[in-house]
Amino acid sequence: IDFGFKPLVGIGNLVWIDNDNNNIYSPNEGINGVLMELYKPGYGPDNIAGNADDDQVVQTTYTFNGGNGDGTYLFGDYPGTYIVKIPASQFQLGGPLFAYTSLFGNGSDNQQDDNEDENGVNVGLPNVDGVESVPITLSVNGEILNEPGFPFFTGPFDGNIDFTIDFGFTLGCTLMATCTSQPQTICMPNDGSAATMVSGTRGNISY
Repeated sequence: IDFGFKPLVGIGNLVWIDNDNNNIYSPNEGINGVLMELYKPGYGPDNIAGNADDDQVVQTTYTFNGGNGDGTYLFGDYPGTYIVKIPASQFQLGGPLFAYTSLFGNGSDNQQDDNEDENGVNVGLPNVDGVESVPITLSVNGEILNEPGFPFFTGPFDGNIDFTIDFGFTLGCTLMATCTSQPQTICMPNDGSAATMVSGTRGNISY
């Protein structure tokens, strides 16, 4: 009677609101209750390549207070390449991130924590497409040790866990366009871009 075991790896860290607009995490900015999804591209929940579930969610969890503050999350699974995603539902009316947009100019995974970078990638509109990380490859004893930032994580399994995948958000700007007496309000990203759809030949735009 044999029992075989395989070590797990982990991925996680923090979802936060940039209330002080400094583009990095500050104390008490974490947000609980955000739905997080884990994907394993090309494999899916059954961990077998080429099946119908290859693009389906592997795991879900919610951000919570892990003892050091609000907004933390953690997934555990077998070694491989993963994407962490916050689905569109979280940015829609009634969701915890309604009217928020991902911090601009970030998205890469350099294995630095929230005091240096943020890992959300806007693949479209957050309330339509959600926000996700780039693909992250996890291996046993292949992850950075003693990650800086919040919350600090260390221990015997630190080499198996990438605890640096952060998602920071800020309120999007609101653009009001009035033309031929038909106003439209559009929430846009904070990267300086703006767009609207109006009819007619003239009108007033304020933001």
